[in-house]
Amino acid sequence: MLDSFGLDDYADDVQQLLAGRAGEIVLIGHSMGCTVVERLLERQVVAGAVLMAPVPPTGTQGSVMRLALHQPQVFEEITRISHSGKLTPESLPLMRDVYFSPATEPHEILDFAHLIQPESEKAIAEMLTLGLRPHRRHPRLPVLVIGGQQDALFPPSAIAFTAVRWHARHIRVANCGHMLMLEHQWRVAAGAVADWLASAGQSQTA
Repeated sequence: MLDSFGLDDYADDVQQLLAGRAGEIVLIGHSMGCTVVERLLERQVVAGAVLMAPVPPTGTQGSVMRLALHQPQVFEEITRISHSGKLTPESLPLMRDVYFSPATEPHEILDFAHLIQPESEKAIAEMLTLGLRPHRRHPRLPVLVIGGQQDALFPPSAIAFTAVRWHARHIRVANCGHMLMLEHQWRVAAGAVADWLASAGQSQTA
């Protein structure tokens, strides 16, 4: 059942959640969640958006190729972990190298093992071919793009293309990997988002 849901289905769910809600809405997404936010912005006007470690506009092909060249075992391991939810001593350093910064000790990742779950194969396939999707118009609105300077999955050079697309401010968090909200530097990332939200609100009321 899960594998039948695509990115537009996820956007539909968020849109239903927002229906009838009063006040200004700022959407915040991480990784694939950023792609869902971007899909929603094609059909609904909001006050702003924060895109954390977003999938590049060209899709995930570049990331897949890099991992296939340097860490090909990661694909089998991610599939196994997502279905079993179990991290092994062998998988811990691998997950650290892909999703976290070198400052993270492999055993620390065990704290997040209960958050691991399968992802839709349809959504994963759609992210591979984002670059082939017809260009859709999107609104001009305040957007913050934030990524980790040591993100091995979507490096800063790739994330920058998202910032250009949205005419957005782009922040790179030093000593931080892909999992911005779980890293040792999470307070820096959270602080940057909070500061941006405050400044974006001030600019709209000025």
